[in-house]
Amino acid sequence: MNIKTVLLSGAALGAVFAAAPASAACVASGADIACTGGTETNSVVPTAGGTVTVTNSAVITGAGDAILGDGVEDVDVTVSSGSIVRGATRGIDGASDWTVTNSGTIEGLGSDAIRGEARMTVTNGVGATIWADDDAIQFDGGVVDNAGDIIALDKGITTDGTVEVYVRDGARILSGNEAIEAGDNSVVRVEGSGYVEAVEDAIQLGRFADVVVDAGAQVVSTDIGDGMDLDSGSVVNRGLVSAVIEDGIDFDADGGEGATIRNEGVIQGFTGVNVERGLAGDPANTSAQVIANLGLISGTSGIAIDLGEGDDGLILEGAAARMEGDSFFREGDDRLVLMDDLAAPFADGTLFDGGAGTADTVAFDGAWTLADLTEFTTTARGLTTLTVLTGTADFTIALAGWEIVEVGGAAYAFDEIFPADVPLPAGALLLPMGLLALAGLRRKRG
Repeated sequence: MNIKTVLLSGAALGAVFAAAPASAACVASGADIACTGGTETNSVVPTAGGTVTVTNSAVITGAGDAILGDGVEDVDVTVSSGSIVRGATRGIDGASDWTVTNSGTIEGLGSDAIRGEARMTVTNGVGATIWADDDAIQFDGGVVDNAGDIIALDKGITTDGTVEVYVRDGARILSGNEAIEAGDNSVVRVEGSGYVEAVEDAIQLGRFADVVVDAGAQVVSTDIGDGMDLDSGSVVNRGLVSAVIEDGIDFDADGGEGATIRNEGVIQGFTGVNVERGLAGDPANTSAQVIANLGLISGTSGIAIDLGEGDDGLILEGAAARMEGDSFFREGDDRLVLMDDLAAPFADGTLFDGGAGTADTVAFDGAWTLADLTEFTTTARGLTTLTVLTGTADFTIALAGWEIVEVGGAAYAFDEIFPADVPLPAGALLLPMGLLALAGLRRKRG
């Protein structure tokens, strides 16, 4: 057996092997350390630019950190299937420019499973596990590619920096706190049947977030958090984003850039999509949020979306589009678009409130005509209840706070098309020549 020499890095971190006894599982050759079977009870300390390879069901059980590389940069760690890196404190304590490829098990029994710094890459393979008493992966930013299990009693993946996180088909991240927590410009992809579950926020990101949840994938908060808590950016959901107590997706204050959501799956929570309004001491988000809903957005509170300030928008499109709960657009010049391919998109009488603004617009887009809008009443307080003919499944919508209505691309003053205190008999259509002539004369836009 080759004799290996390893420098001691830190006095109180447990026994670190300086010269391996004959029974040691790990052998150093230059900058490379190979652990090829048996159990290594000393912490393994790598060399900058070196490697640590754990194979053949080898086990590293450091009294402190199993692999101790604090301040040692540019290290590659490979843990093969059946092998274990288990620290009484951390599994791996690394630095910048580390690459960790795990096909076995990495555990931190008293702290994090993996602690790193900048530009760290962690690949967790199919059947592999990263488990921690604290955070599973805590670093300053990098890439996590997970095809196995990442399980943490505290946070799953956490950083103030920028990350790319890939949760592959069949993979899981399970967290007792937040599952994925990262800073600005972060990217998250949840693929196939990938599953992200947290007691608090399942995904919490800063500004310019980029999140895609595939069909069959799930992002779930089981207790006191949101499905997603973002500042700004883009969300494409084809799967499930869910919160039991808080909101499906919540937007905190941003820098003015706003956000977009394309939902082809299910978003559900106390409020399906909520924007901070500054009511509980948190700063308000005054930017624009635009939602294209082709799936289901549901609020157990009775509110599907609450978009706060900004020039917000909601597009309802396709036969599967559905809103469970009312929608509030609040301050700003907002836009509601109902495409002509809808089929029972919400319960009759569901409210869409444009809120304060001077050019809030509700648009019946596509092949809609005035003849498709029938049986309306408008109260003195400005609440209009309108039946819309679809040709298959007619629906009734309640509208308040809208100044403009667009039908088939032509724009009209809302209160001229739907004047107050002029209820029509049941089944009467807006077809009389006098009304059509009035609509033509009073168009606000061509």
